Amino acid sequence: MLDKGVFLWYIITMTATKEHFEFTAALINAANNGTPASVLATLAAAKFAKDNPRFDIDRFKAACGTEETP
Repeated sequence: MLDKGVFLWYIITMTATKEHFEFTAALINAANNGTPASVLATLAAAKFAKDNPRFDIDRFKAACGTEETP
């Protein structure tokens, strides 16, 4: 389960770039066009793992509700 305090801190302190906004817009567009949540979670996880080698893909997918909690 995501720690809401940590998540809120991340959102407040995050420095978003044009790339972040474009990626977010692409995910929302894909969701609006019927792309399954599991596919969106996989795409997002791959991007986040590329940006952060310590990113836990399985934990992220579980938090998205698209995979069982490890």
